[in-house]
Amino acid sequence: MSYISKQSQQEPAQSPARSITTPTFSDQRASTAVQLKQQGMMHSSHVSQKKPSEENVREVHLTQLPEDQARQHLVDSFKKGKMENPLVDSAGNVVQRLPTKTSHLGGDLFTVLDSDLDTGTGTSQGTRDYVNNPSTFKPDAVRFDYASAKSTKISTHTVTGNKYAYEVENPEADRSYKSGRYWDAGHKLGRQNGGLGNDDDWVFPQNPAFNQGNSRNMDNVEETYPLWRSHENTFREGVENDGGGTWWIKLI
Repeated sequence: MSYISKQSQQEPAQSPARSITTPTFSDQRASTAVQLKQQGMMHSSHVSQKKPSEENVREVHLTQLPEDQARQHLVDSFKKGKMENPLVDSAGNVVQRLPTKTSHLGGDLFTVLDSDLDTGTGTSQGTRDYVNNPSTFKPDAVRFDYASAKSTKISTHTVTGNKYAYEVENPEADRSYKSGRYWDAGHKLGRQNGGLGNDDDWVFPQNPAFNQGNSRNMDNVEETYPLWRSHENTFREGVENDGGGTWWIKLI
């Protein structure tokens, strides 16, 4: 059984698009094709993140901000390729908007700025209940791709223009948690990248071993970090370095 490969974004690929490396599994399962994109690193800015509809958050004109905050808002807007009025809370503090979430080829397309990093939220009891609900779709695999650039217009063009995307399998865990549940509430966009874990639309049922980057709940399988978490962290590093990026995910 192959756990990850480079597949067509629309149809299964006949052959890999790029070179791959192959780790070995101790339980004699088939090897896994893993591709990691190399990115640089730099420090990110840390800001609070709230939904625009959240109570006591309002839009203001750019001229109402202090000069340094107005300048930063202009820089962020330029990177995102879209000018929006800044948001402030009841104390007048600037509130970071959520990463933009749109659709592409039946999946979710997120555009992320360096100011979005480390502003995501953890999972909640509600989202954990949601992913373990029998009526919630359990994907057999997850297809994804990502890129970083100085402008999210460039990174989005790169991702949507790619013929191939990563694909990782998403099997049900070998055994359940003590609660009897088999699925984690996996972030569609990693928490470290600004993704929400407390919103049903931003999570999906994910095998705990892949979500947590270890061998939890899977017997005799080496660490799964390179298959999922490594990509989330590589994307983060790219956004830190370049200032923006795009992450695409589709549940199969």
